[in-house]
Amino acid sequence: MDCFLALECSTKEGSVALLKKDGKQLKILASSLWTHQPFKNSHSDKLPLEIDKILKKTGQSLCDLKFLAVGTGPGRWTGVRTALNVIRSLAFALKIPVYPVSSLRVCAEPFLSQGLPTDVAVNAFKNQVYFAEFNSPKDLKGRIHVLNFQDWRKKMEIKLKTFKKNNRICLSDLKDFYPISQ
Repeated sequence: MDCFLALECSTKEGSVALLKKDGKQLKILASSLWTHQPFKNSHSDKLPLEIDKILKKTGQSLCDLKFLAVGTGPGRWTGVRTALNVIRSLAFALKIPVYPVSSLRVCAEPFLSQGLPTDVAVNAFKNQVYFAEFNSPKDLKGRIHVLNFQDWRKKMEIKLKTFKKNNRICLSDLKDFYPISQ
């Protein structure tokens, strides 16, 4: 069985998934999601525990892994760095390849796989937004921008006029700053 481990820690939420490749389909064998809480559970605290828990739950071992995948951001620097260090250590010890994936592309995947063009906006803090536009499932990199909040807001006001007409989706964690109506 071709199993692989995927990590994503570029936001407050961290996740680990063990997946199996079955032909052209991917099947999630087990996954875990948590929210970083300052001074309680950091990604670096949770990641090794969650990997171990998932492997035990599925009866797999690290030796069963054929490759690794990791979200490379953009996002919170400490979370990205933590996931990359864990993945690099595992890859080195197991001598298996690592596949980097844009964290914004991961967010867009469920909608892109349905053929829906998707925009993703993530708070970059300090009055900035990471913004990506993906137009099709084959669009692996998208157009990624770092915008100041005002420029992003102007861009969204223009795009809102065409979202429904173009059957376009927008995902964002910026609802506290600028609620987007449907």
